[in-house]
Amino acid sequence: MERKTYYQNLSTLVQEFGQQSVSFYTAFPGGVPGIAEPCIGTVHVQEGKIIECLIEGRSGASINGTAAFQILRPVAVWQVQARSDRNIDITPSNPTPSSLPQVSSSLNVIIPHRNMPLLPGHLDGMSAKERIALRSVLALINGQRSVDQIKTQMHLPPETVERVLWQLYRMQIISW
Repeated sequence: MERKTYYQNLSTLVQEFGQQSVSFYTAFPGGVPGIAEPCIGTVHVQEGKIIECLIEGRSGASINGTAAFQILRPVAVWQVQARSDRNIDITPSNPTPSSLPQVSSSLNVIIPHRNMPLLPGHLDGMSAKERIALRSVLALINGQRSVDQIKTQMHLPPETVERVLWQLYRMQIISW
C-alpha cells in the first residue's frame, strides 16, 4: 500500500477523505507532553468519522482518546494510508473524541522506509549480536512491509524487532 504525505491539519484531512476508511500517521521525534520519547501519532477514520486517536512511544507508553486528540488536532504533517476495518471491533454510531475505542499497538501497521544506507560508523559500539539483528531487520525494510510483517518474518522476539526499528529510526536510517 502506498503512503502519501499531506501537509494539512487533521480536520481538513478528515473532510478531504470523505467517507473513506483511512489511517493517518505522524511522528513526534522529541515526544509529546507526558511521553518524553519518540512517539507515533495515529488517527483511524472509518466512513469519514474519527474512531480512534492514539499516541504511542517506543516503550509502549501511550495516550489515547480525548487527550491524544487534543495533541493531534493541530498537527499539519500526516502520512495517509487506506485501511481495512478488520482490526476495529467497535464502531460508535456517533463517535466523539471521548468515545474513541482503543486499538492495540498502532506501530504494527506502520510501514518503515529507508532514508539512508547503513554506514560503518552507525555500528560503532555495538556487539556482534546487535549488529546482526540491526542488519537483519534493515534488510527487510523495503517501503512495502509493515512492522507487523517484519516481526513475522524475523526469527527474533517481537520486542527485539521493535527495539531495533526504534534504534534505526533514532539513527535516521529509516522513517515512519
